[in-house]
Amino acid sequence: MKERDVFKTILGRALKQGILTLDEINDAFPVRYFSLDRMEALMDHLDELGVKVVDFEKCFN
Repeated sequence: MKERDVFKTILGRALKQGILTLDEINDAFPVRYFSLDRMEALMDHLDELGVKVVDFEKCFN
């Protein structure tokens, strides 16, 4: 899967749900394929869109 496709998929899910877990992001963007700079850019973009990024474990503990 191309990087652009991965971004489109995760952004679509984020906009639909309004929330993403860190696990969903990490699963979609394995560090071995995507740099930390790209991950930070994604996190910034999600924040600008008003999408909450949460730690799944903290939500239920």
